[in-house]
Amino acid sequence: MPVTPWVGYRPKSWVVSAQWLGYTALWNLLDYAAVTVPVTCADAGVDGPEGNGNSDSEIIREWRAHVPRNASDRFNYLQYDIDLVKDMPVTVQVVGGKFGEEKAVAVAKVLDEVLR
Repeated sequence: MPVTPWVGYRPKSWVVSAQWLGYTALWNLLDYAAVTVPVTCADAGVDGPEGNGNSDSEIIREWRAHVPRNASDRFNYLQYDIDLVKDMPVTVQVVGGKFGEEKAVAVAKVLDEVLR
């Protein structure tokens, strides 16, 4: 399961983006063990434009008032579509260090058991 610090892309839009994928490639470069664990799923009732039904919530006001900081931020902001990502997994990445495969998998198993 790939890990990115942004929402999933709309179909065919990744190829025109200028996003940096080093968030996961770094661990390959360092020869570190890494594993991803799904912790929840995108929920239209919580993560949609009206949040949890409270349209006056601070998060919703911040989302609507957001001013992109740069072209990359603007691109990511415009990608968000809850109908496209609803029910998709939200993951965390566990990094175990060099030769840390067993530790990374053990932590991932504990997270998975705790969250289920």
